[in-house]
Amino acid sequence: MDHSQRVIALAQNSKFDEIRSFLRQQPLVDMEETAKSLTAQMQEASKAADALRTQQKDALRQSGFAEERGDKDAEQRFAERADTLDEEIKQASIYALRISSASLYAVDTWKAAEKDA
Repeated sequence: MDHSQRVIALAQNSKFDEIRSFLRQQPLVDMEETAKSLTAQMQEASKAADALRTQQKDALRQSGFAEERGDKDAEQRFAERADTLDEEIKQASIYALRISSASLYAVDTWKAAEKDA
């Protein structure tokens, strides 16, 4: 497990004090690499959540079109898909927020270590 994955695992369990402790044990160059990796992963996680939101909007729109056509089966399928996406969006958003927190802790720890070096 690389450093960024370890930090994400700690963040998912809300162990933010352990993140700082773990990172402080790493060489400065590893802290920087981990912070940059987490920042990139945070951006990807945010994009994934946004993509799910777009899919949900499309499913809701398709459900509305099906309702207008009187196609109850299609309306229900699209509405169920939108509901499923709602849960996926919640999970993706939570993941993105945890990575964001981990990234902020990593950057903060790295910058503090740079000052001390």
